[in-house]
Amino acid sequence: SLLMNVPITLRERRPDGHVDKLELTVTVDPSLDTVAEVLKKVSALCEVPTGRLHLILGGSRLQPETSVQQLQLGPSTSLLALVVETKEQSIATTDIVNTPENSIKRGLSTFFVYCKNCKCVRTAKLRVHCSACDSTSIQVQREPERWSDVLRSDRIPAECFECGTQAGAIARARFVFKCKECSEPSAALQHLRPCTAAAPAASVEAGSAATTSGLTSSFCCICLSSLDQDALPPPSSSTLATSPIVDLCCGHLLCLQCFAELVKSGLKSSQFSLHPLHGYTICCPWPTCKAIVKDPHHFALAGHETYSEYKSQAVEAFVASDAVKCAHCDVAFIWESPDCDQVSPSANEEPKMIDCPHCSKQFCAVCRREPCTCENETAANRILLEATTRSCPRCDARTERNGGCAHMRCAACGADWCFVCVGPWTEECQWNHWFS
Repeated sequence: SLLMNVPITLRERRPDGHVDKLELTVTVDPSLDTVAEVLKKVSALCEVPTGRLHLILGGSRLQPETSVQQLQLGPSTSLLALVVETKEQSIATTDIVNTPENSIKRGLSTFFVYCKNCKCVRTAKLRVHCSACDSTSIQVQREPERWSDVLRSDRIPAECFECGTQAGAIARARFVFKCKECSEPSAALQHLRPCTAAAPAASVEAGSAATTSGLTSSFCCICLSSLDQDALPPPSSSTLATSPIVDLCCGHLLCLQCFAELVKSGLKSSQFSLHPLHGYTICCPWPTCKAIVKDPHHFALAGHETYSEYKSQAVEAFVASDAVKCAHCDVAFIWESPDCDQVSPSANEEPKMIDCPHCSKQFCAVCRREPCTCENETAANRILLEATTRSCPRCDARTERNGGCAHMRCAACGADWCFVCVGPWTEECQWNHWFS
């Protein structure tokens, strides 16, 4: 087996508050040595009893029985060794149930990232830095309990041995996910998890379709293939120990192949829409389920070309949601009315005009045409417009029904809605308003 030289920073705080620091290098055998063996080697070098030594990685104390191989150490990974008076003075590591949404088990849990350097999904290692000085010589004061604790900065208090002890300041932890293969900092994929025999109960929302439909949670909700580990295809990456599955925490699981097809078909059929918190995204494919993909990095799983198309459509959707299109050159741009609340002119005022930043020509801010047609719009025209068209309940785009059923799909935002009740298309609309 190959030996590895592991850099270790030894720190001891004196009663007067001064911190002694010593840099060590310990040679270990990753396949055979445990944390207990590493502590014995550190003890021999610094002549400190092993009972007073605690080994820290990723902000948490390592347990003696943990193997070095499980730590996923990279060429530049440095361990922190603390000299303490008693075991009770250290921050104990708390065991946390590993569910995809409600909590995270630190250290040895399986995380997944999309590595831009490797251009594929990789298993990941979780590391923690001081948010102030970026040092890894840090120990967290509590374990993260949910994804938001590690995806958002400054949520977890910690003790930094580089800057946090100065003037009694409290440091904050900044968590970093790194590709296990190349150690490149990468985007964590919070909706990916290793497959199990069944979805954790905590991930299924009460009253969701999965709890009432009879669909077994260990099956993909699109292709109905088994998501048991033995039934899944082998991982596409050599560094993946298991094939991950997609879990939106609604009880409707997806295999990676079906998720990729969902993204591709969703972009082609305008199933994506803007969400106020999570941007341009798509919902769970299960009928009536409102769970959404919360992080756009997951769409990279559909391939480079599809991800590029997604980003292009996302920009267009963002601009179109609050943009106007020039009547002359068709360029869309953001425009704010000088009066903000009212652009329609009064009886004795000229209509307000918009200057296009691209072609420098003007057009009416009300009818968006040049020449302006506002004066030609009579009361009769407005009555006819109200009688023959309806506004999309999502984006307010006026839509005319020229035949067929009452099921409408908005050409502007892709929403499915009912022309009769002017609301989202439901099963009730299908039964009662189909040919109304």
